[in-house]
Amino acid sequence: MKKIWILALSLLLIACTNAKKSILEIPNLDFDVCGTGCVNDTSTAESFFTEVYQKQLDLFVENIDPNRFGDSNITEREIMISRDELIMADSVQYNDDFPILNIYINLNHYVEVSGDLLSECAIGYYCAPTWLFGEKLLDFDYGFSELGGYFKYMSGSDLTTSRYVEFKFALDGANSSYLYVEYNYIDSCFVFESFSDGVYQKYRHYSDDRYYYEYLDVTTLENLSYSITQSIESFEIFDTENQTFYSINGGSFKVAKYQGTELVAYAYYYDILDYYGYLLNFKFVPDWDELYYVNNTIPIETHLYDGGNEVYSEYQVVSTVNIRYALVAGILTDVTEEELVSHPFPLSFSGGVTIEDLLSEMAKLENEENLLHQYGITPEDILVQCLEIRKQFENVSIS
Repeated sequence: MKKIWILALSLLLIACTNAKKSILEIPNLDFDVCGTGCVNDTSTAESFFTEVYQKQLDLFVENIDPNRFGDSNITEREIMISRDELIMADSVQYNDDFPILNIYINLNHYVEVSGDLLSECAIGYYCAPTWLFGEKLLDFDYGFSELGGYFKYMSGSDLTTSRYVEFKFALDGANSSYLYVEYNYIDSCFVFESFSDGVYQKYRHYSDDRYYYEYLDVTTLENLSYSITQSIESFEIFDTENQTFYSINGGSFKVAKYQGTELVAYAYYYDILDYYGYLLNFKFVPDWDELYYVNNTIPIETHLYDGGNEVYSEYQVVSTVNIRYALVAGILTDVTEEELVSHPFPLSFSGGVTIEDLLSEMAKLENEENLLHQYGITPEDILVQCLEIRKQFENVSIS
Protein backbone atom coordinates (compact mmCIF):
# COMPACT_ATOMS: atom_id res chain seq x y z
CA MET A 1 0.00 0.00 0.00
CA LYS A 2 2.85 2.37 0.82
CA LYS A 3 4.29 1.84 -2.68
CA ILE A 4 0.91 2.66 -4.22
CA TRP A 5 0.74 5.94 -2.28
CA ILE A 6 4.29 6.83 -3.32
CA LEU A 7 3.44 6.10 -6.96
CA ALA A 8 0.26 8.18 -6.74
CA LEU A 9 2.14 11.08 -5.17
CA SER A 10 4.82 10.85 -7.86
CA LEU A 11 2.21 10.96 -10.61
CA LEU A 12 0.57 13.97 -8.97
CA LEU A 13 3.89 15.82 -8.80
CA ILE A 14 4.59 14.98 -12.45
CA ALA A 15 1.15 16.28 -13.41
CA CYS A 16 1.72 19.54 -11.53
CA THR A 17 5.19 19.92 -13.05
CA ASN A 18 3.84 19.34 -16.56
CA ALA A 19 1.06 21.88 -16.01
CA LYS A 20 3.62 24.45 -14.91
CA LYS A 21 5.87 23.56 -17.83
CA SER A 22 3.15 23.83 -20.43
CA ILE A 23 2.05 27.30 -19.33
CA LEU A 24 5.39 28.96 -18.65
CA GLU A 25 7.76 27.14 -20.98
CA ILE A 26 8.61 29.05 -24.12
CA PRO A 27 7.17 27.27 -27.18
CA ASN A 28 9.29 26.19 -30.13
CA LEU A 29 10.74 29.36 -31.64
CA ASP A 30 13.18 27.61 -33.95
CA PHE A 31 10.98 28.19 -36.97
CA ASP A 32 12.48 28.68 -40.43
CA VAL A 33 12.38 32.24 -41.70
CA CYS A 34 14.92 32.00 -44.51
CA GLY A 35 14.29 28.75 -46.39
CA THR A 36 17.10 28.46 -48.93
CA GLY A 37 18.46 31.82 -47.81
CA CYS A 38 17.57 35.32 -46.69
CA VAL A 39 18.47 38.34 -48.76
CA ASN A 40 19.50 41.79 -47.59
CA ASP A 41 19.29 43.40 -50.98
CA THR A 42 16.83 46.25 -50.40
CA SER A 43 14.89 46.09 -53.66
CA THR A 44 14.46 42.31 -53.50
CA ALA A 45 13.45 42.41 -49.85
CA GLU A 46 10.96 45.21 -50.43
CA SER A 47 9.22 43.10 -53.07
CA PHE A 48 8.43 40.52 -50.40
CA PHE A 49 6.56 43.16 -48.40
CA THR A 50 4.50 44.32 -51.37
CA GLU A 51 3.87 41.00 -53.09
CA VAL A 52 4.04 38.19 -50.53
CA TYR A 53 3.67 39.15 -46.88
CA GLN A 54 0.31 40.93 -46.98
CA LYS A 55 -1.37 37.96 -48.66
CA GLN A 56 -0.11 35.64 -45.93
CA LEU A 57 -1.17 38.09 -43.21
CA ASP A 58 -4.67 38.24 -44.73
CA LEU A 59 -4.88 34.43 -44.68
CA PHE A 60 -3.73 34.46 -41.06
CA VAL A 61 -6.40 36.90 -39.88
CA GLU A 62 -9.15 35.25 -41.95
CA ASN A 63 -8.52 32.08 -39.98
CA ILE A 64 -8.97 34.07 -36.75
CA ASP A 65 -11.83 36.33 -37.84
CA PRO A 66 -13.60 35.10 -41.02
CA ASN A 67 -15.84 38.17 -41.25
CA ARG A 68 -13.03 40.71 -41.06
CA PHE A 69 -12.92 41.38 -44.80
CA GLY A 70 -16.66 41.13 -45.38
CA ASP A 71 -19.04 43.96 -46.12
CA SER A 72 -20.15 46.23 -43.32
CA ASN A 73 -23.59 45.51 -41.89
CA ILE A 74 -24.67 49.13 -42.08
CA THR A 75 -23.31 52.26 -43.72
CA GLU A 76 -26.28 54.56 -43.05
CA ARG A 77 -26.30 56.84 -40.02
CA GLU A 78 -29.89 55.97 -39.14
CA ILE A 79 -31.63 52.74 -40.06
CA MET A 80 -34.15 50.14 -38.94
CA ILE A 81 -32.64 46.77 -39.74
CA SER A 82 -34.11 43.28 -39.52
CA ARG A 83 -32.52 40.87 -37.09
CA ASP A 84 -32.13 38.36 -39.93
CA GLU A 85 -29.81 40.79 -41.73
CA LEU A 86 -27.34 41.01 -38.87
CA ILE A 87 -24.26 38.81 -38.72
CA MET A 88 -24.37 37.50 -35.17
CA ALA A 89 -21.96 34.61 -35.56
CA ASP A 90 -19.13 33.52 -33.30
CA SER A 91 -16.42 36.17 -33.54
CA VAL A 92 -13.39 37.42 -31.67
CA GLN A 93 -13.44 40.94 -33.06
CA TYR A 94 -15.03 42.52 -29.97
CA ASN A 95 -13.86 40.02 -27.42
CA ASP A 96 -11.62 41.72 -24.86
CA ASP A 97 -11.31 38.61 -22.70
CA PHE A 98 -9.74 36.55 -25.51
CA PRO A 99 -7.23 38.85 -27.22
CA ILE A 100 -6.89 36.52 -30.20
CA LEU A 101 -7.20 39.32 -32.72
CA ASN A 102 -4.33 41.16 -31.00
CA ILE A 103 -2.00 38.40 -32.19
CA TYR A 104 -2.70 39.41 -35.79
CA ILE A 105 -2.65 43.13 -35.01
CA ASN A 106 0.76 42.84 -33.35
CA LEU A 107 2.22 40.61 -36.05
CA ASN A 108 0.95 42.92 -38.77
CA HIS A 109 2.44 45.93 -36.96
CA TYR A 110 5.85 44.30 -36.51
CA VAL A 111 5.97 43.30 -40.18
CA GLU A 112 5.15 46.91 -41.10
CA VAL A 113 7.97 48.04 -38.80
CA SER A 114 10.32 45.70 -40.67
CA GLY A 115 9.40 47.32 -43.95
CA ASP A 116 9.83 50.81 -42.51
CA LEU A 117 13.26 49.96 -41.15
CA LEU A 118 14.29 48.57 -44.49
CA SER A 119 13.15 51.54 -46.55
CA GLU A 120 13.56 54.49 -44.18
CA CYS A 121 16.55 53.83 -41.92
CA ALA A 122 20.32 53.71 -42.13
CA ILE A 123 22.94 53.17 -39.46
CA GLY A 124 24.10 56.43 -37.88
CA TYR A 125 21.02 58.43 -38.86
CA TYR A 126 17.74 59.39 -37.26
CA CYS A 127 14.82 57.44 -38.74
CA ALA A 128 11.53 58.83 -39.99
CA PRO A 129 9.31 56.19 -38.29
CA THR A 130 7.87 57.67 -35.10
CA TRP A 131 8.22 54.39 -33.17
CA LEU A 132 11.98 54.96 -33.01
CA PHE A 133 11.25 57.87 -30.65
CA GLY A 134 13.60 60.26 -32.44
CA GLU A 135 16.58 57.98 -31.88
CA LYS A 136 19.45 57.14 -34.17
CA LEU A 137 19.84 53.65 -35.59
CA LEU A 138 23.14 52.53 -34.04
CA ASP A 139 23.37 48.99 -35.41
CA PHE A 140 21.16 46.93 -37.70
CA ASP A 141 21.06 43.38 -39.02
CA TYR A 142 18.29 41.91 -41.17
CA GLY A 143 17.35 39.34 -43.75
CA PHE A 144 14.12 38.50 -45.59
CA SER A 145 12.77 35.72 -47.75
CA GLU A 146 9.43 34.61 -49.16
CA LEU A 147 8.89 32.63 -45.94
CA GLY A 148 9.50 35.53 -43.56
CA GLY A 149 12.47 37.32 -42.13
CA TYR A 150 14.20 38.91 -39.18
CA PHE A 151 15.75 42.11 -37.95
CA LYS A 152 17.80 43.19 -34.97
CA TYR A 153 18.68 46.77 -34.15
CA MET A 154 20.03 49.03 -31.47
CA SER A 155 19.02 52.66 -31.22
CA GLY A 156 19.89 55.66 -29.12
CA SER A 157 22.14 58.69 -29.33
CA ASP A 158 25.83 59.28 -29.96
CA LEU A 159 26.40 58.89 -26.21
CA THR A 160 23.92 56.25 -25.12
CA THR A 161 22.42 53.00 -26.39
CA SER A 162 18.84 53.16 -25.22
CA ARG A 163 17.08 50.24 -26.88
CA TYR A 164 17.60 46.76 -28.32
CA VAL A 165 14.86 45.27 -30.53
CA GLU A 166 14.69 41.88 -32.20
CA PHE A 167 11.94 40.45 -34.40
CA LYS A 168 11.61 37.37 -36.54
CA PHE A 169 8.58 35.96 -38.31
CA ALA A 170 7.50 33.07 -40.52
CA LEU A 171 4.31 33.58 -42.54
CA ASP A 172 2.33 30.48 -43.42
CA GLY A 173 -1.32 31.50 -43.22
CA ALA A 174 -2.93 30.05 -40.09
CA ASN A 175 0.40 28.48 -39.07
CA SER A 176 2.34 31.75 -38.92
CA SER A 177 4.80 32.35 -36.07
CA TYR A 178 6.74 35.26 -34.64
CA LEU A 179 9.04 36.43 -31.86
CA TYR A 180 9.40 40.04 -30.70
CA VAL A 181 11.89 41.20 -28.05
CA GLU A 182 12.45 44.74 -26.81
CA TYR A 183 14.88 45.82 -24.10
CA ASN A 184 14.70 49.47 -23.08
CA TYR A 185 17.87 50.31 -21.19
CA ILE A 186 16.53 53.70 -20.06
CA ASP A 187 13.38 52.69 -18.18
CA SER A 188 14.45 49.04 -17.72
CA CYS A 189 11.37 47.73 -19.54
CA PHE A 190 11.82 44.27 -21.05
CA VAL A 191 9.25 42.72 -23.42
CA PHE A 192 9.26 39.17 -24.75
CA GLU A 193 6.33 38.28 -27.00
CA SER A 194 5.88 35.12 -29.07
CA PHE A 195 3.35 33.16 -31.06
CA SER A 196 4.14 29.64 -32.23
CA ASP A 197 2.23 26.37 -32.56
CA GLY A 198 -0.98 28.18 -31.67
CA VAL A 199 0.38 29.49 -28.35
CA TYR A 200 0.75 33.19 -27.56
CA GLN A 201 2.90 34.40 -24.66
CA LYS A 202 3.92 37.84 -23.51
CA TYR A 203 6.22 38.82 -20.66
CA ARG A 204 6.71 42.45 -19.66
CA HIS A 205 9.09 43.27 -16.81
CA TYR A 206 10.07 46.63 -15.31
CA SER A 207 11.04 45.45 -11.84
CA ASP A 208 10.37 42.59 -9.45
CA ASP A 209 7.26 44.36 -8.18
CA ARG A 210 6.04 45.50 -11.57
CA TYR A 211 5.64 42.82 -14.23
CA TYR A 212 3.07 41.18 -16.48
CA TYR A 213 2.42 37.81 -18.13
CA GLU A 214 -0.15 36.70 -20.67
CA TYR A 215 -0.80 33.22 -22.08
CA LEU A 216 -3.32 32.14 -24.70
CA ASP A 217 -3.70 28.85 -26.55
CA VAL A 218 -5.93 29.65 -29.52
CA THR A 219 -6.81 25.97 -29.99
CA THR A 220 -7.78 24.95 -26.45
CA LEU A 221 -8.69 28.53 -25.35
CA GLU A 222 -6.55 28.14 -22.24
CA ASN A 223 -6.19 31.78 -21.31
CA LEU A 224 -4.64 33.59 -18.37
CA SER A 225 -2.90 36.81 -17.49
CA TYR A 226 -1.28 38.23 -14.39
CA SER A 227 0.11 41.66 -13.56
CA ILE A 228 1.30 43.52 -10.52
CA THR A 229 1.82 47.29 -10.31
CA GLN A 230 2.28 49.28 -7.11
CA SER A 231 1.28 46.19 -5.06
CA ILE A 232 -2.05 45.88 -6.93
CA GLU A 233 -2.44 42.43 -8.46
CA SER A 234 -4.64 41.54 -11.40
CA PHE A 235 -5.62 38.01 -12.40
CA GLU A 236 -7.55 36.83 -15.43
CA ILE A 237 -8.24 33.21 -16.25
CA PHE A 238 -10.59 31.18 -18.43
CA ASP A 239 -11.91 27.89 -17.09
CA THR A 240 -12.26 25.77 -20.23
CA GLU A 241 -14.40 23.14 -18.49
CA ASN A 242 -17.24 25.41 -17.42
CA GLN A 243 -16.63 28.06 -20.13
CA THR A 244 -16.27 30.82 -17.55
CA PHE A 245 -13.89 33.76 -17.49
CA TYR A 246 -12.77 35.13 -14.11
CA SER A 247 -11.12 38.49 -13.46
CA ILE A 248 -9.72 40.07 -10.29
CA ASN A 249 -8.27 43.58 -10.44
CA GLY A 250 -7.42 44.72 -6.94
CA GLY A 251 -10.84 44.79 -5.28
CA SER A 252 -12.84 44.65 -8.53
CA PHE A 253 -14.29 41.41 -9.90
CA LYS A 254 -15.82 40.12 -13.10
CA VAL A 255 -17.30 36.76 -14.11
CA ALA A 256 -18.26 36.10 -17.73
CA LYS A 257 -19.99 33.11 -19.30
CA TYR A 258 -18.94 32.00 -22.78
CA GLN A 259 -19.83 29.58 -25.53
CA GLY A 260 -16.47 29.04 -27.18
CA THR A 261 -15.21 32.57 -27.77
CA GLU A 262 -18.69 34.07 -27.92
CA LEU A 263 -19.72 36.11 -24.92
CA VAL A 264 -23.05 35.08 -23.37
CA ALA A 265 -23.21 37.38 -20.33
CA TYR A 266 -21.10 38.83 -17.56
CA ALA A 267 -21.49 40.49 -14.17
CA TYR A 268 -18.99 42.71 -12.42
CA TYR A 269 -18.27 44.74 -9.30
CA TYR A 270 -16.23 47.96 -9.49
CA ASP A 271 -14.69 48.66 -6.11
CA ILE A 272 -13.53 52.27 -6.59
CA LEU A 273 -17.08 53.56 -7.16
CA ASP A 274 -18.73 50.68 -5.30
CA TYR A 275 -21.27 49.58 -7.88
CA TYR A 276 -22.39 46.47 -9.76
CA GLY A 277 -23.43 45.87 -13.33
CA TYR A 278 -24.03 43.22 -15.97
CA LEU A 279 -24.16 42.67 -19.72
CA LEU A 280 -26.15 40.08 -21.66
CA ASN A 281 -25.84 39.16 -25.31
CA PHE A 282 -29.18 39.70 -27.04
CA LYS A 283 -28.34 36.99 -29.54
CA PHE A 284 -29.60 34.65 -26.82
CA VAL A 285 -32.89 36.54 -26.45
CA PRO A 286 -35.34 35.51 -29.21
CA ASP A 287 -38.22 37.97 -28.80
CA TRP A 288 -37.02 40.92 -30.86
CA ASP A 289 -37.04 41.13 -34.64
CA GLU A 290 -35.71 44.59 -35.54
CA LEU A 291 -33.01 46.95 -34.44
CA TYR A 292 -33.14 50.73 -34.76
CA TYR A 293 -29.68 52.21 -35.04
CA VAL A 294 -28.61 55.87 -34.99
CA ASN A 295 -24.90 56.73 -35.03
CA ASN A 296 -25.12 60.52 -35.43
CA THR A 297 -25.86 60.98 -31.74
CA ILE A 298 -23.66 60.83 -28.64
CA PRO A 299 -23.93 58.23 -27.34
CA ILE A 300 -24.93 56.12 -30.36
CA GLU A 301 -28.55 55.00 -29.99
CA THR A 302 -29.73 51.43 -30.35
CA HIS A 303 -33.31 50.27 -29.74
CA LEU A 304 -34.90 46.86 -30.12
CA TYR A 305 -38.38 46.19 -31.51
CA ASP A 306 -40.68 43.21 -31.72
CA GLY A 307 -43.67 43.39 -34.04
CA GLY A 308 -43.28 47.15 -34.32
CA ASN A 309 -43.19 47.76 -30.54
CA GLU A 310 -40.06 48.75 -28.65
CA VAL A 311 -38.86 46.11 -26.20
CA TYR A 312 -36.18 45.98 -23.50
CA SER A 313 -36.11 49.75 -23.07
CA GLU A 314 -35.07 49.20 -19.44
CA TYR A 315 -31.60 48.31 -20.73
CA GLN A 316 -28.92 50.46 -22.23
CA VAL A 317 -28.74 48.62 -25.54
CA VAL A 318 -25.38 48.77 -27.29
CA SER A 319 -24.36 47.38 -30.64
CA THR A 320 -21.56 47.20 -33.16
CA VAL A 321 -23.87 46.78 -36.13
CA ASN A 322 -22.05 49.35 -38.24
CA ILE A 323 -19.13 46.93 -38.37
CA ARG A 324 -19.06 43.49 -39.99
CA TYR A 325 -19.97 41.49 -36.92
CA ALA A 326 -22.92 42.56 -34.80
CA LEU A 327 -22.75 42.29 -31.03
CA VAL A 328 -26.10 43.45 -29.66
CA ALA A 329 -26.06 43.62 -25.88
CA GLY A 330 -28.07 44.93 -22.99
CA ILE A 331 -26.26 46.70 -20.16
CA LEU A 332 -27.31 47.45 -16.62
CA THR A 333 -24.74 49.46 -14.69
CA ASP A 334 -24.09 51.65 -11.64
CA VAL A 335 -26.47 49.75 -9.35
CA THR A 336 -26.29 48.02 -5.98
CA GLU A 337 -26.17 44.25 -5.68
CA GLU A 338 -29.81 44.22 -4.57
CA GLU A 339 -30.84 46.26 -7.60
CA LEU A 340 -28.90 43.93 -9.86
CA VAL A 341 -30.68 40.85 -8.50
CA SER A 342 -34.03 42.60 -8.89
CA HIS A 343 -33.37 42.85 -12.67
CA PRO A 344 -32.95 39.20 -13.72
CA PHE A 345 -32.18 38.19 -17.28
CA PRO A 346 -35.28 37.93 -19.54
CA LEU A 347 -37.27 34.73 -19.17
CA SER A 348 -36.60 33.92 -22.82
CA PHE A 349 -32.81 34.26 -22.37
CA SER A 350 -31.26 30.98 -23.57
CA GLY A 351 -27.66 31.54 -22.49
CA GLY A 352 -27.78 28.87 -19.78
CA VAL A 353 -26.80 31.19 -16.93
CA THR A 354 -28.61 33.50 -14.50
CA ILE A 355 -27.52 36.67 -12.76
CA GLU A 356 -27.57 34.70 -9.50
CA ASP A 357 -25.12 32.19 -11.01
CA LEU A 358 -22.71 34.94 -11.97
CA LEU A 359 -22.95 36.69 -8.60
CA SER A 360 -22.38 33.38 -6.81
CA GLU A 361 -19.20 32.79 -8.81
CA MET A 362 -18.11 36.38 -8.22
CA ALA A 363 -18.52 36.00 -4.44
CA LYS A 364 -15.95 33.19 -4.52
CA LEU A 365 -13.39 35.55 -6.02
CA GLU A 366 -13.44 37.83 -2.96
CA ASN A 367 -11.44 35.27 -0.97
CA GLU A 368 -9.29 34.07 -3.86
CA GLU A 369 -5.61 34.89 -3.41
CA ASN A 370 -4.16 33.21 -6.51
CA LEU A 371 -6.33 32.37 -9.51
CA LEU A 372 -3.28 30.91 -11.21
CA HIS A 373 -3.37 27.83 -9.00
CA GLN A 374 -5.68 26.20 -11.56
CA TYR A 375 -2.63 26.00 -13.81
CA GLY A 376 -0.28 24.98 -11.02
CA ILE A 377 1.71 28.21 -10.98
CA THR A 378 2.21 31.25 -8.75
CA PRO A 379 3.15 34.87 -9.46
CA GLU A 380 6.64 34.01 -8.19
CA ASP A 381 6.95 31.30 -10.86
CA ILE A 382 6.13 33.88 -13.52
CA LEU A 383 8.72 36.29 -12.14
CA VAL A 384 11.43 33.61 -12.06
CA GLN A 385 10.77 32.63 -15.67
CA CYS A 386 10.65 36.26 -16.77
CA LEU A 387 14.01 36.99 -15.16
CA GLU A 388 15.54 33.90 -16.77
CA ILE A 389 14.44 35.08 -20.21
CA ARG A 390 15.56 38.64 -19.52
CA LYS A 391 19.07 37.50 -18.63
CA GLN A 392 19.55 36.17 -22.15
CA PHE A 393 19.24 39.68 -23.60
CA GLU A 394 21.17 41.75 -21.07
CA ASN A 395 24.47 41.81 -22.93
CA VAL A 396 23.47 41.25 -26.54
CA SER A 397 25.36 42.57 -29.53
CA ILE A 398 24.49 42.61 -33.20
CA SER A 399 27.77 42.91 -35.06
